[in-house]
Amino acid sequence: MTEFEEKRYSRQILLKGVGIEGQTKLINSKILIVGFGGLGTGVAMFLTRMGIGHLGIIDKDSVDISNIQRQILYDEKDVGVSKIKSGIKKLKQINANLIIDEYDFMLNQENANLIINKYDIIVDCTDNYKTRAIISRACIDNHKTCVFGGVNEFNGFIFTHIDKSPCFECLMGEYEKLVQKDKNNKVVGVIGAMVGIISSMQALEVAKIILNIGSLATDKMIIVDGMDFSTSFISVETKPKCYCNR
Repeated sequence: MTEFEEKRYSRQILLKGVGIEGQTKLINSKILIVGFGGLGTGVAMFLTRMGIGHLGIIDKDSVDISNIQRQILYDEKDVGVSKIKSGIKKLKQINANLIIDEYDFMLNQENANLIINKYDIIVDCTDNYKTRAIISRACIDNHKTCVFGGVNEFNGFIFTHIDKSPCFECLMGEYEKLVQKDKNNKVVGVIGAMVGIISSMQALEVAKIILNIGSLATDKMIIVDGMDFSTSFISVETKPKCYCNR
């Protein structure tokens, strides 16, 4: 670690469980963010500021005016511009030394294993069940950790899968049912501040995994209700015939 980096991350280095050794782990980590919208931009910004040294970002969309309400790396002049190009430019302004792999396309069954295998931790910041199921199965196949997150109206959740722990299908149902859920889903409202809360929780979860500190959101879904700031937990057990238990 350079003298500049020690100064830059000095307030983190002071933390018990971080120190020089922990900060070095953060700098040397490779994190893949799938989805560069509300959750993805928040996660990317927090990880960049905490010193993660290498990010991969997947998203094929361009910025729409309706995105700005909750997708914090974009502003009015970015409308119509690729999210990858616009967002990554701003992340590099935060940390010029950050290495970023750009994937300006959708994650799918054909490319998921190849991409996911390159990274230490995967962060799901998508908005559909099918992609989450693809991520989950690729993480199982490649023995990778994944931090899932989602927001609906004034509520949000996070859930973490590590090797041999219950997976997203244990929580939400098998792949075919998840694909059907997407077909039945309607567009719902979402408050921007809740997106910020969940994305910061996902980024913190990533840091805890890297540093091997604290309690993780494994074996349980953590649900935050923004209307009264209550937090609830849903226990998750590995299903006998689930993909993760083959």
